[in-house]
Amino acid sequence: LPEKFYELQKPIADDLTQRLAWIQAVDQLDEEHHDLLAQVLPHPPKKDDLDARLALGKMFATLHRELAADVLDFKEVVRLCKKLNIANEVRRWETLAKLQEKYLDLLKSLDIWDLQTARLFAIHQQDPNEFQRFHNHFKENGTQFFLLGLVDMNRAQKEILNKFREFVTPLVFAPESFKNHFDEFGCLIPEAWDHESFLLNPPLRDDQITMAAKPEQQANAVLRKIAGLGGRYATDQIVIGVPDPQVIPFVEQRLDQAKLESRHFEGTPIKKTAVYRFLEIVSAFRDSQMFAAFAELIRHPDVEWFLRNDPELRLDLLSELDHYYNEFLPVTVSDQWQSKIDTDNPQFNQSFDSLKLVWQKIKELLGVEFPSTQKLAPSLWKEKIDAMLHRLYDGNNHRLVIETLKQVNSAVGTLLNIPEKLSPQMTFSETLRLILAQIESGNIAPHENPNAIELIGWLEIVMDDAPIVIITGMNDGFVPSYLTSDMFLPDKVRRELDLEDNRRRFARDAYALSSILGTRQSIENGHAVQLISGRRSTEGDPMLPSRLFFADTPETVTRRVQQYFGAPQPEPELLLAGMIKPGQPEHSAFKIPDTEKQEKLKSMRVTEFADYLRCPYRYYLKHRLRLENLHDANEELDAPAFGTLIHEVLKQFGRSNINRSTSEENIATFLRNTLKTYVSDKYGEKPRPVVAIQMERALKRLEAFAGWQAKWAANGHTILKTELDFNSNAVTLLKKEEPILLRGRIDRIDRDENTGNLIVLDYKTSDSASEPEKTHRKKNADGNLTWIDFQLPLYYYILRESGYKEEIKLGYVLLPKDTAKTTEKLAEWTPDDIQQAVAQAEEIARHILKEDFKIADAPPPYSEAFAAICLDNVLV
Repeated sequence: LPEKFYELQKPIADDLTQRLAWIQAVDQLDEEHHDLLAQVLPHPPKKDDLDARLALGKMFATLHRELAADVLDFKEVVRLCKKLNIANEVRRWETLAKLQEKYLDLLKSLDIWDLQTARLFAIHQQDPNEFQRFHNHFKENGTQFFLLGLVDMNRAQKEILNKFREFVTPLVFAPESFKNHFDEFGCLIPEAWDHESFLLNPPLRDDQITMAAKPEQQANAVLRKIAGLGGRYATDQIVIGVPDPQVIPFVEQRLDQAKLESRHFEGTPIKKTAVYRFLEIVSAFRDSQMFAAFAELIRHPDVEWFLRNDPELRLDLLSELDHYYNEFLPVTVSDQWQSKIDTDNPQFNQSFDSLKLVWQKIKELLGVEFPSTQKLAPSLWKEKIDAMLHRLYDGNNHRLVIETLKQVNSAVGTLLNIPEKLSPQMTFSETLRLILAQIESGNIAPHENPNAIELIGWLEIVMDDAPIVIITGMNDGFVPSYLTSDMFLPDKVRRELDLEDNRRRFARDAYALSSILGTRQSIENGHAVQLISGRRSTEGDPMLPSRLFFADTPETVTRRVQQYFGAPQPEPELLLAGMIKPGQPEHSAFKIPDTEKQEKLKSMRVTEFADYLRCPYRYYLKHRLRLENLHDANEELDAPAFGTLIHEVLKQFGRSNINRSTSEENIATFLRNTLKTYVSDKYGEKPRPVVAIQMERALKRLEAFAGWQAKWAANGHTILKTELDFNSNAVTLLKKEEPILLRGRIDRIDRDENTGNLIVLDYKTSDSASEPEKTHRKKNADGNLTWIDFQLPLYYYILRESGYKEEIKLGYVLLPKDTAKTTEKLAEWTPDDIQQAVAQAEEIARHILKEDFKIADAPPPYSEAFAAICLDNVLV
């Protein structure tokens, strides 16, 4: 508006240029007066932290813009702080004033202005003849300016308008009795709208207020209001206010379920578009080459589509990515990719060739070298950025893609206009972040849709002519809005400077509600306006009702307080179109999937039997369908991977030439070196810090094992077999029925040289350090022992079936977190006990052969991955 009344004397700096100028001003002040800058920034961002520096530039630009809009500079705040006797603030604002001087001098040296400086110059320093020129022009042409609904203008606007009073007519919608609530420009006088004495006019009736528990219930209340209209109004005659953003998705969902179209006026935030996310991820990955960023990049839908167009890439690319991550826990990505090698079972080797090809394709897509710290002027990266976006989005005609690319291209064009003095040398990633900083707050408007109900913001409702208004989110903080804190300008200082403060916000919102009510007073006896307030947020946090509900008589205030904070009334039933059909059952449509016929069972691992006992259906999912939960969320070795780490080291010890040593020191040295080599080979020379910590923890357990092993060997125990694989030994259950091959691997078999007995030992790295008896058997309801795990008894059975005649002992070597508990624990089971276990295992095998996979009453511990399939904790 002010630019209608004066002519700009210099080019106006765009927002990016202003930010960069403030950053350079900070650097200059830091070089000249480092101690002084510390008054404002005790810990300024580092020179290479572009994001933080841009945020800093934005902060100072916003502060400068707000004060200048009310014809103030930072020196004026210094004078106020002295007046209020706030010593600390005086020193801080004196520093800010010096910073502002440097900023303005910098713009002056570039022969540019920002808009605020241009307006201040026009008000205070411009040749009066310039205003007179405009004055004469308006008079000659009979020009008149009408201010419609401009009830809250800043001082700069008013001072310029004041020079043209005869051409300006403010129009205010309000009762005649409210005449003293507005100044000569039609702007609100905050004192007249004081929230403690203000009464709404027209008053708000109780039946226009709905109290709802959560956003879901607010959305339900919207539908009930629309249903109550009885179809008398078209969709373009209904508008829904959404001052609280968290309510929006619930309202949209409910309208969709009721077969009503909706249109959120703000549209799609740029930050949620695929193009923005792509550039954001590329920036993060290009800077760090972190595997997590690489995985996120591959999972981007547009990049995934780009990769799948290559016939050489496998369809299960993301699964392979997760397998690779869980196998090696890589920190970064480079040209060096590992392969999974299992010398004992070559069939499990995995080369991950697809990922190597993906890496090459990603490098081609981005079009920049890895690694590279090359820095150029932002404008020189334009060609690289354009080429990258062309490679990915050429031919993509999706509206959101096209509109976002337009904004990106506009931002890229801005880079070309940065004054050379302000243009820093930047990496490719930093340039991307510079582009994103320019567009991050933008939105892409939705399609026009005359059949849709509009969802609009609070301040837009006043100017909307729809006769029916339903407003959600009528809670304090949204209506009226307010600030609870400000880094530089707290509410008290704002009030003294006559800046926008919470009084002005209350006045603005009180006027808005008065206008909304007043424009629809004659429709349906005032039922045209419905206000909905929530008691709790989506997170369940309590919320206060809008204080505008209490701009009424004391009796009404008391009644509404009791209604809001009293016991909530039950929500009326809500029936949505299309949700109830004749003959449809009342119970949930969700059901646990049925099992399907599988190939004939031929073999089982010895650890599978316990899973079946815990839950036959989950056994079916885990072992028959071979479902597994793949993700890349682990930041450290999970329990199985940590156990494998220790097992691999102990396997190499068992096969080494010192496995009969009685020297604790020699054993510990071997284990230490083996562990270090294994971790280096698998997780890299510089593994994640947490993996390095876990390696040290594993070492503590292995050192405790060394002490135990030395004593165990000294007492006459010799390792005969390590990692004995009996998958091909053809030991079966149900020999005379349908033979089931047993599969598995025994950690180690020792011989007691004193007795000739064999001892089967299984390493256990869990923290619980449970004995074999506790893990394998428990008492049932009648007090008798029953088998719940079959691993060790089936080892016994396999060895007997394989021809071992010696007496066989079964047990664990416990390697718990508490290394003082490192020891062996042998079971005291008789041959009859073993036979009972084998018989029970055979019974389980028969059930599996019959495909008896009923679901257990309660989910067992291992079933978290299947919780959604099994509807755990869901009422059905």
